[in-house]
Amino acid sequence: MTIHGSKGLEFPVVFLLNASKQFNMRDLNAKAVLNNQLGIGIDYFDQQNRVTAPTLPKIILKTATKKESLAEEMRKLYVALTRAEQRLYIVGACKDQEKKLQAWSAANQESTLVLNPMLREKTTNYLDWIGLALMRHPQFDAADHEVLPALASDETKFDITFYSADDLAEMGPQKNPEAGAQWLANLKQQVETTDYATVDVDQINQVLNFNYGYKAETQTTAYQSVSEMKRLFEDPDVAQLGRYQPTLTVSQGNRYVTREFAQPAFLQTVTAPTPTEIGTATHLVLQKLDLTQPVTTDAIDQLIDTLVTNQVMTAAVGEKIDRENITRLIDSDFGQQLVAHAQADHRETPFSLLLPAHDVFETVQDETAKILIHGIIDGYFIDDQGEVTLFDYKTDYVADGDAGIEKIKDRYAGQLNLYALALSKMLDRPVAHRYLYLLSVGQLVEI
Repeated sequence: MTIHGSKGLEFPVVFLLNASKQFNMRDLNAKAVLNNQLGIGIDYFDQQNRVTAPTLPKIILKTATKKESLAEEMRKLYVALTRAEQRLYIVGACKDQEKKLQAWSAANQESTLVLNPMLREKTTNYLDWIGLALMRHPQFDAADHEVLPALASDETKFDITFYSADDLAEMGPQKNPEAGAQWLANLKQQVETTDYATVDVDQINQVLNFNYGYKAETQTTAYQSVSEMKRLFEDPDVAQLGRYQPTLTVSQGNRYVTREFAQPAFLQTVTAPTPTEIGTATHLVLQKLDLTQPVTTDAIDQLIDTLVTNQVMTAAVGEKIDRENITRLIDSDFGQQLVAHAQADHRETPFSLLLPAHDVFETVQDETAKILIHGIIDGYFIDDQGEVTLFDYKTDYVADGDAGIEKIKDRYAGQLNLYALALSKMLDRPVAHRYLYLLSVGQLVEI
């Protein structure tokens, strides 16, 4: 299993193998270095002297790209080190034990808990990062290591052991391996002299034909987002969801994914903001809007200008946000409810929810297996009577007539039902009202 594939999973025992493998930095040695933020850096060729040298832009890009690559490797290492529940084995190789310990001892020169960037950037593999981090720990058993005061009372237990090739040979199953022909001759002799009357054939068949009873669980994700599985919750009665019938594609075992693939960025010729970008920016404005102050067009413009100045959104997207739709929401009866409960409303609330795996995937038989669902609720508030009102903004286009409204309700009912289930567990009280507010038509719809 790759490190990326292990995200969201945990195991009793984890092996991180080949930790001494060098990071892949081949792109930095190419004739042209590309960076999605800084552009391209190339070599300069002196035709008269027939000499090639890197240009200053290439040196800058190479440095920036290397930092980005190392940051990604460090994120991957964090994932790898946090998958184990009980025991973690890190396996690597080195040519010389003394030289390796001497290289790690560079950490002794650091007086802070976090190693300085220069030392981290010189490292080319996971093993050296880990060795440098552990060198100053009191548990580290080396003659020339110095304990960092900040780690003196740390009770983390670990052991570092170096094995030579001879040591590994001693641990092998055969200290004196036989030649192939001799091994085959000995095997034939054992076959001829063995009494098979005492062999339990049924037990052998049971082992050879063993069928693991929880195979589906090994192919089931432990982590799902609301957007991937919201259609499973379209039954309004969230108290008795029953078995959900998946309407999305199940790939790579049990995991719900969408059927749609976005067009690659390099194929997109339209630079205008997309409806998705405008919708996301509108949600951000509604999240940041101060409802304790009068909400006017000028106030919305000022907020958008601030978000653009802080590079939270682009100016092109900010121009496309419909101010009138926002003021119409605030001026509506529902908007006045939000204003009245401005001190008690909660917007953009993240949540995580454990659900029985067999309720989500019919192939899972283990009733104790759980799946972690995560998402973000647009908002909710609790009124003076203690009733919980859940709401979600939608910027989708709505067709004229009741049919258009019903289509939107069908599309998002599952999502709101899942939000309501999570919110009721978070607050330990039922959700009294679930609303969709359709910004494009200024209409409030109760689910």
